[in-house]
Amino acid sequence: AHLVALDHLRNGGDCTIMNCGYGHGASVLEVVEVVKKMSGVDFEVRLSPRRAGDPAQLVAKVDKIRSLGWEPQHDNLERIVEQALRWEQTLAGRKAA
Repeated sequence: AHLVALDHLRNGGDCTIMNCGYGHGASVLEVVEVVKKMSGVDFEVRLSPRRAGDPAQLVAKVDKIRSLGWEPQHDNLERIVEQALRWEQTLAGRKAA
């Protein structure tokens, strides 16, 4: 996404804000459940009401970045969480060494 945005600017494109995402939303609880599943850790989750001002839903509008030819590498929450967990494990291994 960064390279696509840089190419856009180098070619005279407008300086603008572009969202990156895969165009699907997931609730915090859905993400937590996927993290539990992918990590194999059944950690405690405490539910509470939404805080004042918290949006009911956030989904990245990706029309602008996709108009430049960018597509997400992963279009699946489980795959995204798996990659994120793998990266965190890599970082943790570097810190321990």
